[in-house]
Amino acid sequence: MAVNLLDADFYRAVNPDLRGLNNQQALDHLVNFGLNEGRIFSPAVDLDYYRRNNPGLAAAGVTSRRQLYDHLSNFGVRENRPFSLVFNPAFYGTANPGLASAGIVGSEALFNHYQNFGINEGRPSAIAFEPNFYRGVNPDLQQAGLNNRQLVEHFQFIGVNEGRTSSPNFNVRFYLAANPDLQQAFGFNFRQAFEHYLSNGIPEGRIATPGGIPLQPLPLPIPIPIVVPGVTPETALNVGVLTGVQTFNQSISSGDTNNYYRFSLTGPTNLNVVLNGLNQDGNLELFFDSNNDGRVNTTERIGVSTQPGTLQDSITGFFTAGNYFVNVSPGVAGVETPYNLNLIATPITGDIGGNSPNTATNVGVLSGTRRIDDFVGDADPQDYFRFVLNDVRNVNLLLTGLNDDAELRLYQTINNNGAIAQGNLIEDSIQSGTTPEGISRTLTPGDYLVLVSPGFQGVNTNYSVTLSA
Repeated sequence: MAVNLLDADFYRAVNPDLRGLNNQQALDHLVNFGLNEGRIFSPAVDLDYYRRNNPGLAAAGVTSRRQLYDHLSNFGVRENRPFSLVFNPAFYGTANPGLASAGIVGSEALFNHYQNFGINEGRPSAIAFEPNFYRGVNPDLQQAGLNNRQLVEHFQFIGVNEGRTSSPNFNVRFYLAANPDLQQAFGFNFRQAFEHYLSNGIPEGRIATPGGIPLQPLPLPIPIPIVVPGVTPETALNVGVLTGVQTFNQSISSGDTNNYYRFSLTGPTNLNVVLNGLNQDGNLELFFDSNNDGRVNTTERIGVSTQPGTLQDSITGFFTAGNYFVNVSPGVAGVETPYNLNLIATPITGDIGGNSPNTATNVGVLSGTRRIDDFVGDADPQDYFRFVLNDVRNVNLLLTGLNDDAELRLYQTINNNGAIAQGNLIEDSIQSGTTPEGISRTLTPGDYLVLVSPGFQGVNTNYSVTLSA
């Protein structure tokens, strides 16, 4: 699956004309305009470095910045190709061993973690660049009060060109002085010398610091710690906060019949869980940890896909913040098959509730508690949310956080097809002013809609609606 190479906050910061764009708009701008315009989009990704250090790409016709971006996103990161002066997945995984125990393994997952967390945390990320060392040997950067992210940006775009020392493993001025052939034959500047050390100097055993010893090159392909999914929810492989795309290539067998993965969402998200790459039948289940106890059971199952044979299984929908579990299991007892599990999370910003019964936001099978924060008013007078019950449940709906009058209604759909009529109204709550609205009912299996609307024309209010079963 493609890796998101865009650092949207950075892209907006260095391009003032784009500061009003949200993350999706920033990505659209980058791929449609920014790449061709030569705009930089991440302090950790250097497409020019990628092109120079992967000469086979030009022979394959990958020459434009858009082609380089697409190749790196779809193949290069996964194939451990060099693309950055400040990030190397093998070094990052080795220097931060706690990531493997948290289930963050593989070049793609390591890059996602670095871009989302590690760069801000100042984690060591490359053999010839270490942010804390860089800060310590450059007093002007200390005095300027640069944070960890700013140190990376300074080195990537300024410091490497100035020949600043960036790591206890590498001193570029010493490297050029100790290897006069680089100057004589190639006339290297500081950036070229830095790149030469990474691509050639380490394999050639060249010394890069006074009194230093030659470093051993990182073996290729990069050895990533083997981490397998758990056989129970308690031992599930912890993916952490799910952002973008995470892919796991594993297998199930007669001796390994359940593969559990755990992840969390930090806000409203469109989630797509896809199981493919099968050569025998497999099934897919999604659970919501409603009480956050780190365990789930069948009563907390909120999605299932049991396509026959090798057909792709998928579970797709809207999900709120919380902890989730995915289980991959054989479709038939005794089956053994490899599989690809793809977890794809797209955060939702702006209006969440659907504007009509047929476009209701699908909460899916209601189990435990879900909370949704949104707005209704003149510009958005109706917010619909759909949920499903698979068995008899005590359902509680609560509307709070109001700054003006709003109403709450519960409907059962006609023949479970998403349509409603007034006769399908089960109950409503129409307290006045900002008094919380509540509905509590015992409901049979079926398909239901919740409607949040203003109490009267002209009302504009934020709200939090909590759905519990």
